[in-house]
Amino acid sequence: MIYKLEGKRNNLIYMSIGTIICAFSFLSLLIPGNAKLVCLLMIVLITIGEIIAMPFMSTFMVSRTNEKNRGQYAALFTMAWGIGQTLGPYLFATLVERTNFNVMFIVCAGVFLLTAFGFWRLTKLIYPPQHISV
Repeated sequence: MIYKLEGKRNNLIYMSIGTIICAFSFLSLLIPGNAKLVCLLMIVLITIGEIIAMPFMSTFMVSRTNEKNRGQYAALFTMAWGIGQTLGPYLFATLVERTNFNVMFIVCAGVFLLTAFGFWRLTKLIYPPQHISV
């Protein structure tokens, strides 16, 4: 799938689309009904979202580097990932403890949507539209 998508659009667009799909995966957990089907829907959506977004995140990071600073960018990218993997579960567990899972699902989806907006906005800042003068 990535092979088919690569090069057709800006990487940040795919990162935005993937994170939006991940947001919907958490919102799907609010759907009442058969818990097994809801969980299956969530797993399918988050998997598709990650498959679309993650490879393009790494590619975007590497595209912003040169031979001299590539290692520094990779280290910062890995550190940011590690911080998110460490703090995320703690912060969301604290949120659930003080509220409930539905609030956590909504907040998590909100974080994904905010991130998608950030990727979209970054696209506009890095690659502004070309104005044609007559």
